[in-house]
Parts: sequence; structure tokens; C-alpha cells
Amino acid sequence: MKVYLYYIGKPRDSHANAMAADFVARATRFCACAMREPRPDRADPWAKHPAARHILLDPAGRAMDTAAGATLPHELARVLLAEQIYRALATLRGHPYPR
Repeated sequence: MKVYLYYIGKPRDSHANAMAADFVARATRFCACAMREPRPDRADPWAKHPAARHILLDPAGRAMDTAAGATLPHELARVLLAEQIYRALATLRGHPYPR
């Protein structure tokens, strides 16, 4: 399994981006993971990974079930997603992190 976390646009908060990068780096212990900013004019992630499951986070998209999630800043949403990916992989491998 490979996990690619693509994001559009430069992050404004370098600390949030560093936290997301840290969780992606931790997740690489369990499977191939990468966080990338694709350039739409050079590559299409949909075409590159046609059989992959695509999950999008869009500030203009549907509100999350949790009211707090609806007001979540874009950079923090990336950190949350990266942490959840790491948590899921750690849980599947019996790592003590999620306990």
C-alpha cells in the first residue's frame, strides 16, 4: 500500500506543515507515504493513480459531521488527516501510539 497526501497551494503556517510532515514521516515506518504539492499544469494525480481511492479536503466542500470540523483551518485539516493516517497504520500494526 502507498499513501500520497496531495495538497493544493502553499501552506501559510509553516508550523502546521511541519507537524503534518512529521506524521507522514512516522507513517513511512508502516508503508510508503508522501506529502506532495502537485502542480496542476505539470501532473494530474487522478491520472497518475487511477485505481487509488481519492479523498479530498476542500474548505468549500460539505461540512463535516462535527461542528468543530466545519471551522477547521485548511492547514490544521492537513495535520489532522496526516495524524489519522499514522494512527490508523499504527493501530493495524499493534503499535502503542493510539492507546
